[in-house]
Order: sequence, then structure tokens, then C-alpha cells
Amino acid sequence: MPSSDGSPSRSASENAPNRRSKSKKKSYNAPQIALLKPDQAETALKVRGLPGDPGVQKLLNLIAELDKGAKEDGAA
Repeated sequence: MPSSDGSPSRSASENAPNRRSKSKKKSYNAPQIALLKPDQAETALKVRGLPGDPGVQKLLNLIAELDKGAKEDGAA
């Protein structure tokens, strides 16, 4: 409803200053990471990765090289 001067009137909530609600701050939960062995990482990528994805294939090749190197170090 317009005021007497013709401008639109504002509700009381629009005129009130912004007030922050007195709610508790959320606690921060840091991201959790799991350290995987090469064979676990390979399995996870095969399950979650898209077939034929070049990025997944590159990671699988790197995992195979790491796994091969770890086995050679253990045998020596």
C-alpha cells in the first residue's frame, strides 16, 4: 500500500537493521583421507572410473609401476 507521498511503504522487517541469529557456529569437519595400497587403489579406480577414460588408464599405469617397484624393492 503506498504511503501518503505516493512511494511504496515498507514493512517493519524491511526497516529493521539486519540482525544475525544467535545460533551456534557449525563445527568444522576436516576431510578424511584413506591411504590405499596400490592394489586397493587399482580396484577402487576400476570400480569407480569410467571404462576407457584416459585419466583412469594413466593412473592405473602409474599404480602398476609403483606396485612393480615395491615388489622389486621387497625382493632385493
